[in-house]
Amino acid sequence: MNNEGGNMGDLDFSYEKDHLKRIHEALKRRNLFMNPNNGWGIHGPHEGMNYQVYVGFAYTKLEDIDNTSKGFEVAIRPNAVYQVESSWHYCNPQDRIPVGWRLPEYHD
Repeated sequence: MNNEGGNMGDLDFSYEKDHLKRIHEALKRRNLFMNPNNGWGIHGPHEGMNYQVYVGFAYTKLEDIDNTSKGFEVAIRPNAVYQVESSWHYCNPQDRIPVGWRLPEYHD
């Protein structure tokens, strides 16, 4: 997980069930999966940033959640989920993952 430019706390989902639920719901709306054991982080709120951002790995297939090389880093903000290219601080509009997103299918 890229934590460049800011302090991020590690989430312990055995105690922080409300955060687990928020992350799961945001990913589910985008047809993505998570592994709660893959080290999710949380940043905010603080002065200059009145919201929280969750950062961790998402997967397009449930069977891949134990293999981080098959996942990709995402930043979950209050109203959007972004694929992280370099740092979760600099999410671009083109990296936004829309609700209802599906991996494109390729046919021979």
